[in-house]
Amino acid sequence: MMKKMFYPHALALSATLFASASIAAGLPGGATSLTETHDTWQLNCVDQNGALTCAMSQAQVDSDSGQQFLAIELRPDGAGGLAGAMVLPFGLALSQGITLGMDEQENTVALRFSTCLPAGCLVPIGFAAESVEAIGGAGQLNITAIISDSGDPINLTIDMTGFQSATTRMTDILAE
Repeated sequence: MMKKMFYPHALALSATLFASASIAAGLPGGATSLTETHDTWQLNCVDQNGALTCAMSQAQVDSDSGQQFLAIELRPDGAGGLAGAMVLPFGLALSQGITLGMDEQENTVALRFSTCLPAGCLVPIGFAAESVEAIGGAGQLNITAIISDSGDPINLTIDMTGFQSATTRMTDILAE
């Protein structure tokens, strides 16, 4: 049984996977790192020698096994949007990719897997600047993938509660 639990530090994406947005600024109070929880989203910022990087993430784990089954990490893309990746579980039909949608709308965005790592299989994801506000107003993102053994669809959701707050806070921190 997959039950959602949100573990802020369960996301295993490395900063080396993505080009990070770095801005020469400082964190509040001269801190070198900052971690905040915005409902179901985690915001992490690090200042390394004056180069500030921030990412927001969410990880979901099975409450029975404690294993992560979905994670997402997003960073500013430099053009007002967000870019990053989702980590999905093994056992999915990689060649069929996934579809993504918001709330009750039909899943219309098709995305492909890029590779698999020990934590799961990666799907690069990005949201253009004009889409970030609409996505922040959604209650959930819906993901549909195909189970490789059976061919049956599996539906996963990303809770968007706190997304807008985390995005706004990340933008504010990077602008300081």
